[in-house]
Amino acid sequence: PDENPAYRDNVVWQRVLVPLGAELLEANGFSAEAKREPSLTVRSADQLEANPLLAEWQRVQRLSASGTIVGQEAGLTYFANWLVTKPGQTTIGLYRYRLPSVERLPGGLNLFESYALQLVKQPGDMRTTVRAELVLPQNMRMVTVQPESGITRETDHQLVYRGALTRDTVIGATYEHQ
Repeated sequence: PDENPAYRDNVVWQRVLVPLGAELLEANGFSAEAKREPSLTVRSADQLEANPLLAEWQRVQRLSASGTIVGQEAGLTYFANWLVTKPGQTTIGLYRYRLPSVERLPGGLNLFESYALQLVKQPGDMRTTVRAELVLPQNMRMVTVQPESGITRETDHQLVYRGALTRDTVIGATYEHQ
């Protein structure tokens, strides 16, 4: 049975890219570092030489209290975790985070601003569903939302998107001061 992939755990290393400076508030549903077979056999540590760019990228990562690795890449912050799904089961991973306070707010000459969340489908994946929530400060009001289907406006300053991630999707809102 161990040779048949249908009887083995599905082990995924997942990274979620968020705006630079986003603060991780909560991460649930993830596993500690998964047991996995090494993909590369190294005969001797003397044969290895650290790539300086990769070494710096790893140096600035930190482990959060939830066990999530938090780092930066390409001008974005990322959260990374292991998802392990047993055969016949479903795994739900949740990240809750606060956007940096430097997000643009409407005012003065610019009465409206917008925010967009881009969800990128992993090639080959056919079963991922997404729930994304956008909560604006109480003094903001959403004027328009995108897409029209899958979005529930909970209040004038909060929306929830639910849907199957069958293709890349952009969720967004235009907002103003109330």
